[in-house]
Amino acid sequence: MDEMTRRRAALEILDRLGVVNYMVGNYAEASRHFLNVLNESIRLGEESFTASSIHNYVKSVILGNADCADYPRYLESISGWSLYDSLRYYSSINDSANLGKVRLLMAVLLIGVGRFDEAYKIINDGDGGEVHKFLKELLELFLGKRDFVSADYVSMRLAMLGNLVNQLIQLLKLGSDRSLGKVINRELRSVVYEILTCRLPKLLLIL
Repeated sequence: MDEMTRRRAALEILDRLGVVNYMVGNYAEASRHFLNVLNESIRLGEESFTASSIHNYVKSVILGNADCADYPRYLESISGWSLYDSLRYYSSINDSANLGKVRLLMAVLLIGVGRFDEAYKIINDGDGGEVHKFLKELLELFLGKRDFVSADYVSMRLAMLGNLVNQLIQLLKLGSDRSLGKVINRELRSVVYEILTCRLPKLLLIL
């Protein structure tokens, strides 16, 4: 085969290696393959691979990390392409399935850095089913548009997460005149906030 055909075939193999490692939970190895796909697809001008590989790379990296401290860097350009570019690319070709995946990932990242308004706009512009609905209600909670989230979902996992969110919010609302309320408001507020803005949204990426 000619050189270009060989490089495209290699790109396909690298991408499949990334997918296999991701499926078995080997996120570090998956992210390494997806980053190689990203860099090579940019060199080849393969926008479809570029748009998907940056999504797969960022998703693998953050699922493999314990916290959300590195979120800002993944909202920026990586090797000349960003998730915003993927959003525009999938919008231009009306690929609703991949568009929904990128919207979800971007919203999770934006929540992690406290950019709730932007996250709400991104997730509200599309219709990604129950997971998007859950994240939209969570954002409305952060923005003061609601006092609780729905726990009425077909997905049992989402229903359980909805109940968890509401319980955490109730803990934070305990009156400061109560001893337990004082402890929670003083000692656990930051912990609850970290769960609601980092760990819980990240869970949505694997549902």
